[in-house]
Amino acid sequence: MNNYQHISQLGARIRHLLLILTMPLVFLACGEDPLPEVPTAEETVTTLLTSSTWTLSGVTVDGLNRTSAYAGLTINFSGNNFTTTNGRGIWPASGTWSFTSAEASAFTRNDGKVVTIQTINANLMRLSMQVDENSFIPGRTNSLAGTHVMVFER
Repeated sequence: MNNYQHISQLGARIRHLLLILTMPLVFLACGEDPLPEVPTAEETVTTLLTSSTWTLSGVTVDGLNRTSAYAGLTINFSGNNFTTTNGRGIWPASGTWSFTSAEASAFTRNDGKVVTIQTINANLMRLSMQVDENSFIPGRTNSLAGTHVMVFER
């Protein structure tokens, strides 16, 4: 047997040995559980929105503290619905909402109002929206015009 044949047979044996050694790894990999799916931004934000009632802790209108004008405001999201107490012209008593994009950084209410989600986590939510005009109920201002930044807590 010449050197070329010897090297060729050695190469075939090495390939055969590598095949035998890698087969168990293939079978082990097939038996693993698939990685859990990572939730989408919409799923994550929906879970945070709907997990319990949000209570207003502060609001500014065009940078000025106007928390007292909206005292007692709460929002409860459930699925694609919401209910509020003491919405005072900026939040209807109830309605529906849907995300404006897959990033879930804003939603549109059924009245056409776009609400931007500036921050949201398990305990804090900061929303902003533009209110175009003051609204009044007899004897007092119901809502103020301007850019509203609302901070809610649980």
